[in-house]
Formats: sequence, C-alpha cells, structure tokens
Amino acid sequence: MKRYFKAVIIAVAMSFALSASSFAGSGTRLNEDDIAPNFTLKNILTDEEVTLTDYRGKKIVLIQFWATWCALCKREIPFLVNHYNENKKRDDFEILAVLLPSGKNDKRDVKEIVEKYNIPYPILLDADKKLAEEKYGLTGFIPVLLFIDKDGKIYYEHTGELSASEDIIEMVLEELRGEVEE
Repeated sequence: MKRYFKAVIIAVAMSFALSASSFAGSGTRLNEDDIAPNFTLKNILTDEEVTLTDYRGKKIVLIQFWATWCALCKREIPFLVNHYNENKKRDDFEILAVLLPSGKNDKRDVKEIVEKYNIPYPILLDADKKLAEEKYGLTGFIPVLLFIDKDGKIYYEHTGELSASEDIIEMVLEELRGEVEE
C-alpha cells in the first residue's frame, strides 16, 4: 500500500511540475518583430482614451500586463516608476500599464496603488480582456512586459517579476536607442 501511495504522490507531483512548466514564462503568442496589435483603451483614472499607434514613430513603448491582486506585479511597480521618471526628459519612452480586471473594485484598488507608488504613467483597463487574450494571446502568468520599438514592432518580452539585480528595462532602452557599445 505504501508503494502505491508513494507512486501516486510522485505521479501527481510530476504532472504538476510538467503542467506548471508549460505555463511558466509563456507570456504572449507574439514573436519578436511582429507588429504589436493596435488598441484603444481608457485610462481607468482619467477616462481618456489611449491608442498604441499614437506612439508609432515617436516613442518606445513598454506595455505591462498586470492585475491589482498580483503581488509580483505590484512588486515591480517601483522599478517601472523609477525607469519612467529617469527617462521622461528624453521624451522617447512611454509605459502603458494594461490592467486585467479582477472585480468591481478595480478603480478603487488602482487609485490606492497609484497613490502608494506615485505612478505617473497611464493605467488602461482591458475590461473584457479581449486585448490581452485575443489580440496579444496572453497565456500563463503575469506580469508580462512587452517592449515595442518606435516602428511598432515587438522587440522583447519579459514574463515574470523584475528583480533589483536585473536592469532589463535600461538594457533594452539602450539597445533600441542604439546606445550599446559593440
């Protein structure tokens, strides 16, 4: 009986590990150099419409897919705010935080988070999740960061939490700006 129980535990653990690894880091269905699907979403706090193609030819755009319930998403907000503030003088970089709705308190929850972290960039509501799920094919876990170059093409995708030791944002911005030394 113990052998059977042990075999069942091992089988369950292996199937969980395999299923988790198939989702972990899966991000979106988009590929590097794909044109980022256009969208128009409302800023959840100002009700102003924001359209991705308005930035084409003008700015590098970082799209963050996140949710208010996501602890990893909230932990990376200070990094995003810091990079946004460091780069705003250059006027060639924008962050668009796309909120995946979690309930009726989204606006209140976002307002609290914006105040706590002093978020200066737009937070856009994907109310029906059609942008994330249908246009971008978001699968697996969040947060997901997508870097869009000035031509509107996907340059880099990062799935999972940013850490203090990673300076992915600055490295990607340097590459897109042609500031990387060979």
